[in-house]
Amino acid sequence: MLYDNVMRGIPTDAGLREMALATMNPLVDNGRHEEWQRRYRVVPRPSDEATDVPTRISFTWDTGVIRIAAITAATTVSERLIRIDKSLIDELVTRMTDPTQQDLMDESDDPTKRGQGLSRDLALLLIPREFRDVVQRGPYVIEVDRTMAHVHWEACSQFSGGANLPEPMGVAQLARQLRTTYSPAPAPPPHRSGRVRALVIGDPGDPDKNEDLPGAREEALAVHELLLKHHVDSVALIGAPDAEGRGPIPGIPPAGRLEVLRMLLRGGLDLVHYAGHGDFDEVQRDRAGWLFKGGLLTSAELARIDEVPSLVVANACLSARTAQTLAAGGSDADPRSEAALLPSLADEFFHLGVRNYIGTAWEVNDIGATLFAQTFYETLFSASYGEVVKTARRALYDQRAVYGPLWAAYQHYGDPTSRLRAVSPEAQDESEPA
Repeated sequence: MLYDNVMRGIPTDAGLREMALATMNPLVDNGRHEEWQRRYRVVPRPSDEATDVPTRISFTWDTGVIRIAAITAATTVSERLIRIDKSLIDELVTRMTDPTQQDLMDESDDPTKRGQGLSRDLALLLIPREFRDVVQRGPYVIEVDRTMAHVHWEACSQFSGGANLPEPMGVAQLARQLRTTYSPAPAPPPHRSGRVRALVIGDPGDPDKNEDLPGAREEALAVHELLLKHHVDSVALIGAPDAEGRGPIPGIPPAGRLEVLRMLLRGGLDLVHYAGHGDFDEVQRDRAGWLFKGGLLTSAELARIDEVPSLVVANACLSARTAQTLAAGGSDADPRSEAALLPSLADEFFHLGVRNYIGTAWEVNDIGATLFAQTFYETLFSASYGEVVKTARRALYDQRAVYGPLWAAYQHYGDPTSRLRAVSPEAQDESEPA
């Protein structure tokens, strides 16, 4: 009976059937039925079995239609189309940008309202019914084009059953991959040996234009100290240079635009951390960059870099100047909107060949940003990027009563399975005092 079932399960292809018969007949003829059953028995994996293989879901915009497809560890879901007015998506994205935790998830004791916040609205609006079985547990890789990249997928509710509050997809581990129309830059050179090298840039905006961020200054200093603790060869450039070329922190050079560019051009960096303002180019509205006292640092200035870092981490919120302009006359669909800044910045670095970019979708709480950074860098050298970001998001999510929905602001573009090279024992020995 088992023999017949296996043969019926083979497609009607003469070649395949002949191969199967040639393999199984000797076992059956020799009476080795138990061995045959042990070697060729098919055991289906239970549908609710956890897996580390990410569920991949793509969302692309095509003139009034969202095209959605999914691939899981067990199956492929055919493409589905959602016809929707894009202004509805833009309005929801705007409401989900720096919201309150109550608006986002509604964790009230009333069972009729619990979990019925904006996170659930996003899931019901953009996840087709046929896909809800695959949006129950992570990890996830969300592939998006530039139009769908501004959606806050990290805050999207999972479709878990029971009375418990469904957790958002970002807490279950979610990374993004940006669909582009250009060929990626050549792969970075092989990993170097010795110390991990990092550049930390903090608060480079012009104080005379109200572009300085004391919280970004503190974050950069904390990140620099964390990296040194982990035996990383870290260089910190913090604060805008004054007339004499000094910075606001004694003993630490300022973050002048030319000096940062020189450091990047020299290469050899594994990691770059930026804390400050992001902005859009005044002439080319779709070009974004980091804001310094001397102007923007965009891909136009970085195009000469031969050796790009493996990882860029950027708490680059929209500059106050741009935010005020948008408040006075901007629209939800404006490409210079706060929700569009992060994917624009990530895309600029992908042009250069950077493979992983982690940033924030809105201006974040200073203390919460430090907690994320501390958790992130404490685990960075022992786990994949996906696990590291998940752990850092979870640290904020578990304290959402204090930090609100800050966990949802952090987005990772890149490969969640890749990781930064570990600090070598030789580098650790070198850092110890004699």
